[in-house]
Amino acid sequence: MHFISTSQCYNTYMLYDFSHINFTPLSKIQNYKSKIWKIYGFLLLAIALILFTIAAMTGAWFILTFIFQPAIFLLIIFIVIDLIKSAPTNQANNALIDEFFKINQFRIDGTESNVPPYIFSSKRLPRQFDSQIALPDNLYFQKGDAHSQKITQLIDYKNRVTQGEFYYETTSRDSDGNRDTTPHRETFFRFQLSRKAPNIIVDSANLIHSYSGAAQKIKTESSEFDQKFKIYIPKGYHIDALQIFTPDVMACLLDHGASYDYELIDNYCYIYMPKLNYAQLQATLAILNRIVTQFEHQVKHYSDARVGHFNTDEVHVEGARIGKPTVGKIFISIFFIAWLILALLIFTAIQIIGG
Repeated sequence: MHFISTSQCYNTYMLYDFSHINFTPLSKIQNYKSKIWKIYGFLLLAIALILFTIAAMTGAWFILTFIFQPAIFLLIIFIVIDLIKSAPTNQANNALIDEFFKINQFRIDGTESNVPPYIFSSKRLPRQFDSQIALPDNLYFQKGDAHSQKITQLIDYKNRVTQGEFYYETTSRDSDGNRDTTPHRETFFRFQLSRKAPNIIVDSANLIHSYSGAAQKIKTESSEFDQKFKIYIPKGYHIDALQIFTPDVMACLLDHGASYDYELIDNYCYIYMPKLNYAQLQATLAILNRIVTQFEHQVKHYSDARVGHFNTDEVHVEGARIGKPTVGKIFISIFFIAWLILALLIFTAIQIIGG
């Protein structure tokens, strides 16, 4: 399949305006990347190999104990010094992130408008905020242990764009049966679209997640795109999905967003990624703006033929959510189970009476 070039990916028009945002504090963020201990560790490894070779050839294994142990001790000292030196940089970066949200007067959803949301990076939100931010019913937010799932940050950019941080934990057990809990923090963006679309999940090869339920995995006409992404749709919405995932949309995802996950649900486009580095926020928003503009260009012409006229702007219940049974299916299932139980009781009663 032929894809359009990047320069044709709607460079002249962007759907969302971020010109009101002052990114100046974020441009001052410094990434502390000391290589001293890495270089020392490499030299230590090289010396260890040389000493091991000499000891193996001469049988003088005491050389390893005499030289290698002090070298290990020095490496630990270098690592500790490096961590101490990086602490002021991290504190300064946190202050810059706080300043960014204060001067732009962004706030956390559900709090008072005069409360500045300068509680980011390594800082945790106060406990009372967690219960105020309800989890959307997207399948993405069902990852991990149910008791651990929460949105710890939710920022309104005042232009139909919201940014949040999703926290969850996964539990595993080692060979001895000991329980190990791993925390995860991931960033998501929610862009409001002009119309509703079927619930479609685009799972990148770089952020592999498993989606279960009544989902149908489809292939596109591009083998390159299918190698990078997996598309999950409600059953029966194959043609609808291809109306949205046109060659120009797929080209834009490949060129600009091959490492993200996407979800269309109701009149929103969610984009999921690893925890955001705020130094890259401005560049990330520019990329996402380009991508969502492509989605909007297709969604604004979409209409679900199952619900009638274009002006209805609704998606049929079968296409509105992936993996969630409708009320009709639930009723039929309950009726069927009740009928089996009743038949079993009648059969048992006949057997008893007949006996």
